Amino acid sequence: MVWDKKDFYTASQFCASHGLTLALPRTEPERKIFNQDAWKSVYLNPNGKKYRDTLWIWVSASDWEKEGDYRDLRTGQVVTPERWWHGNPDNSGAVHPAGQDVIAYHLYTGSWADSYWFIPRPFACDCAPKEE
Repeated sequence: MVWDKKDFYTASQFCASHGLTLALPRTEPERKIFNQDAWKSVYLNPNGKKYRDTLWIWVSASDWEKEGDYRDLRTGQVVTPERWWHGNPDNSGAVHPAGQDVIAYHLYTGSWADSYWFIPRPFACDCAPKEE
């Protein structure tokens, strides 16, 4: 977890600059580990305590190419979240006419919400599995 608020693009660039990608928990076991690691880091990282009330973080999914067709930005594979936040996805254009094309992940519920890219949020980087 990176407990520093950045917009979606800057968060993605930050991960890439460290040889990583934005994380994306896709299965229930991955979500459990992801959430456990995130909450542990709240107490281990000084910035985690500062942002502990920030429940939404950036993850690696968007529907930039086709509205409603969410893809893992690391692999290009279609992803189907099991949990959407209430009323989502809604692609609201209320704040910005381009709508909401990136995914924010709720740390308590594991729910997804389509979001505006420019909102500063904490984020999680994920590295590729090490080859043995």
